[in-house]
This record gives sequence, structure tokens and C-alpha cells, in this order.
Amino acid sequence: MSLCIILRGFAASALLLGACAAEEESGPADARPGYIRPGVFEKPPAQYRVSGVVATSDGKSVSGSLFSTLGKPLTLYDREAKKYITFTLSDITRIDVAIEEQQEEPYWYWKQSGSDEKVFTGGTYVWQKYATAVTFADGRKVTGDINGIVFCDSGGKLPQRFILHKRQNGAEGQKAEDIVYVKSVEVKGPAPEETTPESTSERLLSTDNIRY
Repeated sequence: MSLCIILRGFAASALLLGACAAEEESGPADARPGYIRPGVFEKPPAQYRVSGVVATSDGKSVSGSLFSTLGKPLTLYDREAKKYITFTLSDITRIDVAIEEQQEEPYWYWKQSGSDEKVFTGGTYVWQKYATAVTFADGRKVTGDINGIVFCDSGGKLPQRFILHKRQNGAEGQKAEDIVYVKSVEVKGPAPEETTPESTSERLLSTDNIRY
């Protein structure tokens, strides 16, 4: 047995003993008083929730309590400064999305996994690229690219989910005017306290809240 293997064995044993000692001192994570296991579906902190309106390109709109993906900031690529910036909905007054580029392409797929051979169906699809302008509370306006999700809780059974795209592909045969995208997000002010018996996080466990 080489010296390297022996040393690795001693190091692994030391780590194991340290972990056991820590667990004996504090107990299993779930058993510690006041401990809450970090979860994907925790309720978004209040500072990430605002009152507002989401409008889509098909002329529809919905108002209610808005929040980004499970209480996380949104990220925008600032084209002018050439850097990424993060922000919460409470930092801004609105988001406006416009089609920057649109193209119709032949629809195809790879013949099989790992193959470089394309199979064309004879149909077409349309892709759209968007420019997103974010207006901050101090009046500053930044235009760039964003990929993110905004939820709108209007008091129904489930919040609706709206996806902010940098680029979006339509389905085969779908016309450009039929591709629905978020056109604007308007922030009205602080979000009211929830009055529904179920928490937002519990209702988000369902996958039936996908708007599109």
C-alpha cells in the first residue's frame, strides 16, 4: 500500500469523525429546534412580492400579487454596460418587452440521437428574439436580455406563471401572431398580505399553474 493511499485513508477517517461529532452535538438537522429544511417551495420573502399587472401579447392581462421565481431576484443582461444585473420586482416600476427580431425557418429534427443528419418535415416554424426594457424606481431604464419567471397570485386556487424570454420558438406551423409572450409587467406598489388559507408555497407545488 502506498504512502499516498494511507494518508488519504487517515484524512477520510478524520472527516468522518468530525461529522459524527458535529451531529452528536447538534443532532440531526431536522431535529434541531427551529430548524427549517431549505426547500424549493418556501414562501417568497415579503420584499420580493409586489402588487401589479402582467399583460401578454394576446391582449390579456391579470393583476394581483407578483413575485419572481420563489423569492429570487431576476437577472438582466445590460447590453450597453455589457454586464449582468440582478433586481427584485420591488426595485422597479415596470418591464416592457418588444419583438426585436423575427424569422421563419424550415422545421427539422435530428434523424437520431448523436447524428448530424437533419430531417426536414416540409413545415416551418417562427422564432422571435426580444428586447426587454426595465424601468427602475429611480427612473433609470436599462435595455437588455432576460430569462426569468414572474408569478401572479390573483387570489385564485393557483398563481399563474409567466415566462420572460430572451428568445422563443413557435410550434411547427404556428403563425407569428399566435406566439404569446409577456408584453409588460407593471408594478403598482407593495403587495397586500395574503388572506387565502393556503400559503403561496403550498399552492405552487401543483404543476397546473403554467400559463404558457
